[in-house]
Amino acid sequence: MNLDIELQENSDRPVYRLIASQLAEKIRKGELAVGTRLPNHRSLAAQLRVAVGTVSRAYQELQAANLLVSGPGRGTFVSGNRDAPAGSEEVIDLRNYSAATNYFSQELASTLMELAANPSALPSSYKSSQGPLADREAGALWLERTSGAAVAPENIVITNGVQHALLCCLGSLLKAGDFVITESLTYPGLMATAEFLGLKLCGVEIDHEGFVPEALAGALRNSAVKAVVTVPRLHNPTTACASPSRRKDLLEIFSRFDGYVLEDDVYGCFLGPSQELYFNHLDERAILLSSLSKGLAPSLRVGYAALKSERIQEVVRGVRASAWMAPPISVLVASKMIHSGSAFRILNQNSRELSIRNRVAMRIFGEDQISGIPNGPHVWVRLPQPWSMEKFLVGCLKRGVQVQPASEFALTRTADQQSFRVNIGAARSVRDLETALSKLLELMERGPSSLDTFA
Repeated sequence: MNLDIELQENSDRPVYRLIASQLAEKIRKGELAVGTRLPNHRSLAAQLRVAVGTVSRAYQELQAANLLVSGPGRGTFVSGNRDAPAGSEEVIDLRNYSAATNYFSQELASTLMELAANPSALPSSYKSSQGPLADREAGALWLERTSGAAVAPENIVITNGVQHALLCCLGSLLKAGDFVITESLTYPGLMATAEFLGLKLCGVEIDHEGFVPEALAGALRNSAVKAVVTVPRLHNPTTACASPSRRKDLLEIFSRFDGYVLEDDVYGCFLGPSQELYFNHLDERAILLSSLSKGLAPSLRVGYAALKSERIQEVVRGVRASAWMAPPISVLVASKMIHSGSAFRILNQNSRELSIRNRVAMRIFGEDQISGIPNGPHVWVRLPQPWSMEKFLVGCLKRGVQVQPASEFALTRTADQQSFRVNIGAARSVRDLETALSKLLELMERGPSSLDTFA
């Protein structure tokens, strides 16, 4: 396929932007129809006599603009954003997490007013890279109330969210080339962290309760595996929750593993404290991660890493090397909200709103079509055959709805590719959510023949 792209030798613009802009123009003019499959990165690079990475970056620009969609092993297709409703405000974007209520904003305003009443107490200088003691005490309270972990403040490191905690822990405790095990479907942030650190991230088979024990045990026999990162409570994206019996089986496997077990409990706040945390039963190799970004709001980027060993100072050095410290003002706000009880009121308000939205999702799709918990922030929806995910995403966008496909979470080709995640808190209102989900259901029921045939 010849795309007839001209690259001007004397242009001041980067080559990848020249490619992206010409492809975008062809899509908007209709010269590249919805569903057209584009050449793979290597083929187009050969046509244009440029580096493969240049084409990859051009395609990424167009995917970010919703002009292209792609999936591992399936190719890159024109998504037809030119046919989407005019004005981004008309598109209901259910891809990224958002607080389900405005209660956080109200509590934040009140907290800031209280802090402003005592300017001399506001931070204006560098703080400890581990985090001030008073703020680590707040972190200990958050972990106790939401995860069920009793952690001494001296065993907590304050980070700029769980993503930063993963970077600091994995970057400090492992070395490039080490293998890290996680669920076969995992969140893109972990993929980015592993790639940045030069770690080899390997996906292990999962089911509706998380890791399949036999598959995990087999993977951990590889001596190159130095760590496991897992989300056992409300897994992202599948919403899987390990039952007590499954946790017992996995705990036995972890107890024989001589590497690190990083337990990401960022969604555990929606389930409440649990004595079944791996962190509560494993030795110094266990690390517990949590933050306020899901229970309260993504804008409050404050996280906590709990460790039991002397390796805590290595993680502190990771914080110092990457950011020196978590932002003191954000940390102060978080601590104030936790100690005053405001954080837990916000969590309760968000949970109540999410319960309403989950009932809407369940009513529209039915329990055979989706997975989730009664007050969870996202649901996992199964796409029926004969739909292909690429074509379904095109149909979604043409109807003014955006969702996140399984391919963006997949580490293996055998992982579920026929589902998508919906962040139900992202819609501006329950009515908007109902509108968006009804459009998705209608599209699913009408089938792929309702769209233009792929070119």
